[in-house]
Amino acid sequence: PQIRKEAEKQGLAEDRIRFGTTLPKKEYLERGALADLFLDTPLVNAHTSATDILWAGVPMITTGKESMISRVAASLCLAAGRSEMVAVNLAEYAAVVGQLLQGAGNGGPSPRLQRLKRLTRHSKEHSPLFDTRLWTEHLDVS
Repeated sequence: PQIRKEAEKQGLAEDRIRFGTTLPKKEYLERGALADLFLDTPLVNAHTSATDILWAGVPMITTGKESMISRVAASLCLAAGRSEMVAVNLAEYAAVVGQLLQGAGNGGPSPRLQRLKRLTRHSKEHSPLFDTRLWTEHLDVS
């Protein structure tokens, strides 16, 4: 309810926000690719879901706490070359999300978010996170 209220205050149509249910993997990945933005949770970050959403070219905003499970998504964003998706605290997290939503209309994402989506898609092809050959070379060396 609070997310929907805040989105409405920012001028974002309520029907543009989706909360998902469990689906088979293929449908899950297809649904994820439809998102404009993935909002990670700070206490326990997305792990495999974060990797999947980045693979789909969807930007993710994350922040972490003290524990390892709260820093996984930040590590993934950094490995994807997208440090701008990692907030240092909850206040910055809210500010970044607000900036990305500012100027969004009912017809789609804001120009700032569109740019971040392009950069995230580019990361799929040009970052160590999804460089399978590099991963296997590192495994071979170890």
